[in-house]
Amino acid sequence: MKYHCSWCSYIYDESIWDEDLNIEENTLFDNLPNDFFCPFCETHKDDFILFWEEINYPLDVRCLTPKEQEHFPKISIFWEKLSFLIDENTHNSKKDNFIFKVSLYDDTWDEIDFKKFNFWDEVKWDFDLDYLDSFELRVFCIKEGIFSTWFLNK
Repeated sequence: MKYHCSWCSYIYDESIWDEDLNIEENTLFDNLPNDFFCPFCETHKDDFILFWEEINYPLDVRCLTPKEQEHFPKISIFWEKLSFLIDENTHNSKKDNFIFKVSLYDDTWDEIDFKKFNFWDEVKWDFDLDYLDSFELRVFCIKEGIFSTWFLNK
């Protein structure tokens, strides 16, 4: 399982050995010492949130549920550049519920680019599409999980 720091973008992955923190692989989050802090921002272990890894792909992007609508960005594509925005009218960010990452994937599911956010940031960015015919855009929310959809670049 993975746990996300509620303050920054750090993710603790139980399956990975962390030499810098002297944590062996397969160390459960609950088994970390009580004085464990985020290595980047020093947020206490109690402020980490379980990160859901299941990806939510809508069945029909024309009929999104309210939860999906909160997590799908407004996009525009112009001259091989993708611009996206998730504003406070669609997803009202709070310390325990915010978009912390948006990633661009190619048609082989390789992550090409990403942008990380803190809960106080405006979720807005541009990606260069670099001649991609199709791509996937994933939105990572610390409370609700991952939301994604595919686009054709024509």
